[in-house]
Amino acid sequence: MDDTNFILDEEAGKLFSKLRGIDSSYVKDWLSESLEEEKKRNDDKKALLIEMVHLLSAYLMDVNLPRESKIENETFYHFAEIFEQLINISSNKRTILIRYRGFANDPNVTEKDDYEIIYGDTIVDSAIVSGMIKRLGRRMAHLSDQLSRSFRVFSNHNIYTLYMKIPSASEKQKDRFYDVLRALSRFKTAVETNSPIVFVKKEGQKLSFPLLCNEKGLVDENLTLLAIANNLKPQTAQLLVKKIGKSSAKKRYMSIYNAIFAVKKLKGKLVKPPIEVNNVVWLMADHEKEIFSQEKAEIAKFAIKNAGGSPQKAAKVLKSVYGNDYDKIDSKNLDERLQLSSNLLNSVEKTHRSQRMGKEILGNVETRLEQVHDQVFDDLFTQKETDVAAGKKSVVFDSLHGELLNSVTFFKSRIDIKKKMREIVHRAINFRLKDFETLAKDFDISIEEAKKLTEMLKECFDEQGRFMKGTFRQIVPEFSQYERKMFEFLWHYLREYIHQKDRSAYLNSLQLLIAKMQKPKIAIKILLSDFCKNTKIINYSDSKALMLCNLLIRKYSKGLIDLEITPEDVLQVSEGLDEDIANYTAWRIDKDQNSFFDKMQTIHQNLVKTLDSDRKEAPSMPLPFLISLEREAYI
Repeated sequence: MDDTNFILDEEAGKLFSKLRGIDSSYVKDWLSESLEEEKKRNDDKKALLIEMVHLLSAYLMDVNLPRESKIENETFYHFAEIFEQLINISSNKRTILIRYRGFANDPNVTEKDDYEIIYGDTIVDSAIVSGMIKRLGRRMAHLSDQLSRSFRVFSNHNIYTLYMKIPSASEKQKDRFYDVLRALSRFKTAVETNSPIVFVKKEGQKLSFPLLCNEKGLVDENLTLLAIANNLKPQTAQLLVKKIGKSSAKKRYMSIYNAIFAVKKLKGKLVKPPIEVNNVVWLMADHEKEIFSQEKAEIAKFAIKNAGGSPQKAAKVLKSVYGNDYDKIDSKNLDERLQLSSNLLNSVEKTHRSQRMGKEILGNVETRLEQVHDQVFDDLFTQKETDVAAGKKSVVFDSLHGELLNSVTFFKSRIDIKKKMREIVHRAINFRLKDFETLAKDFDISIEEAKKLTEMLKECFDEQGRFMKGTFRQIVPEFSQYERKMFEFLWHYLREYIHQKDRSAYLNSLQLLIAKMQKPKIAIKILLSDFCKNTKIINYSDSKALMLCNLLIRKYSKGLIDLEITPEDVLQVSEGLDEDIANYTAWRIDKDQNSFFDKMQTIHQNLVKTLDSDRKEAPSMPLPFLISLEREAYI
């Protein structure tokens, strides 16, 4: 019987009815078209952001523009149009951040002009635009030119961060936004000519406002914009700066500007300007609600001072400590960041606050090293071995700060441990004391507990390497103590080494561990990251990854253990859902939307090909598996 000649049971029939059946209309690939439409919406959003940034840079650059003319009004009209379109696409997102990055991921971009645009979970940079052009064709090539020119303008104007809030429908908010934008466009000329900022407001009133200085007597964009946004008299604003400069609040924040909004008496009385320029906070934070500790402020101030006052140099250093993209870097990037954070640690040690600042730096770098892919560490150490074999000095390891070197060495040792642990399936594991020490540090347990853990894992396999589900069930309570590390290991490093006949039972057994987890978000992150890792390849574990995610968003129920597939009634039940986990899962999918959609397309295209009875070659995956996988993805 041909694999495509099958009879659907009642449940599968209903599902296929929902999925528009298996007839010719199905083969039209409506799902792929739907995913392409969603991708197009995302590309449209990115194109709008590029258009807005290009418009902004052109407005800032053209200092000879007759500002009170129709041209300025037309420019503002275009801003309003773009903002309206962005809000129509993403109604809950109202802030845009443009910032210098300094780690170019596009060979055609210089380090000096490497910026990124952040709008909610959407990030636009030169490499992303290159990907858009590949998808959409050369007709979109102008986007790359627009973005490059815009970033060069920001670089030439010494703008390293620009944070803006899209105004609401309120006329008052709109007027405040455009007044601040008018002031910003004239700021550079005012500094160069040592003259006040002069512009005509919407209602025809001419405003002449002097440049405000911070407590050090240096001209400050944000203080000036703050005063204009709040209609403060220059004398009042300067008096406020002087008063805050003498208070203890100033020491806890990056600048006088940031300290002003921490003063309780001023809360509710002053509004932040809708545009902030060169606020160092935005080199480390992506959104307003992000916690910005006093230690973080100290590190930022020190990094800028240590970089000779260059925010661009400081940005790279701060990225090495607080960057949120360590999961995307390669060994070359890791090498550079380790050098930068190491130099910062060495410099900090010469100060009287060395212990506290050193702890802040090292702790943050170690947290981010957790996100680095194992292959990146392997590549880094392979380069070291190559250098040593060639008689060269290993720049990376020989010059690293001692504590940082210990951290990097630990992560490499942990990778080696994972490789050794795979042999536990064959009960051939042979650990040294150093291995147990690494395992103990990784799981935050004693060496004796580490030895006990490996023995427990051994007991889950018989002499032939076959998985024993009953034994696993008995020791799940022990495993659940180390839920994050244990789940990550069992999912990533053991499933491919389990006997093929045992894989289904093994993956089902992970549901037992899932049910005991106190922090299920960790498992969601691991599972979805793995699912989206290679969008062009389908693995048998993909279906189980989605099923486990579907299980995690449900409140614990014994009835959900030992299921082969997610029951459809989860779509009708809202009371049993864990809203916090469900929202987190939705956020993770939205964050990696392009990868998730690409994987969905790969699954669907494979399913359509397998359903094609005219195809002569054997299907890449069994039809029932592909149906089940797409079903899990839908749920």
